[in-house]
Amino acid sequence: MSIGDFHNHSTCSDGKLTPTQLVDLAASRGVRVFALTDHDTLDGQEEAARAAARHPGFTLVPGVELSCDVPGTEVHMLGLFIDRTDARL
Repeated sequence: MSIGDFHNHSTCSDGKLTPTQLVDLAASRGVRVFALTDHDTLDGQEEAARAAARHPGFTLVPGVELSCDVPGTEVHMLGLFIDRTDARL
């Protein structure tokens, strides 16, 4: 059975841990599938990928939480399995 965590923020947005610290913590607690989903940025994806590569059996899902303009409210959309190399993002 895989343990997954699909909504995590690093210091690249409003989190308290770096991407490396998040990946290492998740792996140490038995998480095997992990998504880094910082707000409106992919800045931590490369660092997270390097950290994930050090943990056998650990899968990093590249993601992002996008802020969306919706009149009268605040909406965030979670994007998973994104192409972290796509310059448009």
